[in-house]
Amino acid sequence: MTYEAALTKLTGLCARAEYCAADLRAKMVRWELSAADQARAIDYLTKEGYINEQRFCRLFVRDKLRFNHWGRAKIRLAAAAKQLEKEAVSDALAELDDEEYAAILRDELQRKARTVKAANDYDRRAKLFRFALSKGFTSREITDALAEL
Repeated sequence: MTYEAALTKLTGLCARAEYCAADLRAKMVRWELSAADQARAIDYLTKEGYINEQRFCRLFVRDKLRFNHWGRAKIRLAAAAKQLEKEAVSDALAELDDEEYAAILRDELQRKARTVKAANDYDRRAKLFRFALSKGFTSREITDALAEL
């Protein structure tokens, strides 16, 4: 694929949805664009405002919390996999509403509690705790939420 065709395709993609530079680079690698053309395309898309890492981080963090119900730890790991800047991710995580965050954790625990089968209350709490840890919430957040249930 030529540079011009790839750039046209990339601008169309970015006009419809948010993308980070790493996602677009992966597409360009599949299209077998040279490294120089990839860098040139990313520079153009950044200058023209098609991609913005800060904006993408804010949307990524908010979506993973609201739709996937992930905790901060899992969001941070997913952002690292997308090669997002740590500072931008930290800023986006700091913007999260703590009340909404705690409510999502409580709702997830209540939903899971209905399906957990355990011999006693201790096992039930342990299973809920492990579930919430796998969703990326911290031990302290989980303990507080379980105390409220």
